[in-house]
Amino acid sequence: MQILQTVGELEEASFIQLKQLLHLNPASLSRYLKTLTEQGFLQKNDEQRYIVGPALMNITRDAVPVSAFDSVIAPVLGNVSETLQLTALWISFEYGRMICRDKVVFPEGVFMQEIGSKRTDYTIHPWGWLYLAHQKAEHRRYLIQQAQILPSFQNYIPDQAVLEEFIAEASAKGYSDDRGVIFPHTRRIAVPLFSKDRITAAIGVGMPGIGFSNEQIAETIAMLQHTAAQLMDLNRAVE
Repeated sequence: MQILQTVGELEEASFIQLKQLLHLNPASLSRYLKTLTEQGFLQKNDEQRYIVGPALMNITRDAVPVSAFDSVIAPVLGNVSETLQLTALWISFEYGRMICRDKVVFPEGVFMQEIGSKRTDYTIHPWGWLYLAHQKAEHRRYLIQQAQILPSFQNYIPDQAVLEEFIAEASAKGYSDDRGVIFPHTRRIAVPLFSKDRITAAIGVGMPGIGFSNEQIAETIAMLQHTAAQLMDLNRAVE
């Protein structure tokens, strides 16, 4: 049902948001929400916004496929964060969604995507550009058109020319660097991981500020790429 999908992607949604996004009349939407809440698929948080309920979380937990790299996420992120002294993030790509599977927040570092969140706002994240770069052209256009971006992030969407440049760079260089031009005072870099020739995950780091030297950036990219290569070699050995 579209209501459940929308709440899951937004993480929380008000009645007005759901009415506007789904183009439902208030009476029908109230009836649907009442039923879904009574059945435990939705619940309200302290701010009276709808969030995923326990029944849906149980179904989702059982249905979400296991990433090929799940068993090594925790130690890998810990090592990346400690070595680079940056916040490290693990994103998996499942059914067109960017899912934050784990994160290590370095003290005084940037926060980035919440663990467990499922998003499709590809156009404002380096890991999103990586995902778009590895889709067929018609799929990429559709994903960009359908990207669901929270109202608070609308002002950070790059224009079409800049977005195409970032996607092309991600494809050509094998990593993605937003160079600090999306979110103020934050620079993010991500590298892809592949399983059976398909992009399935990404490792990203976030830097507080944009004054890092070219040498620091090069070292960061080199370590991320080396880590990704090791993981993919390990994964191929057990496939």
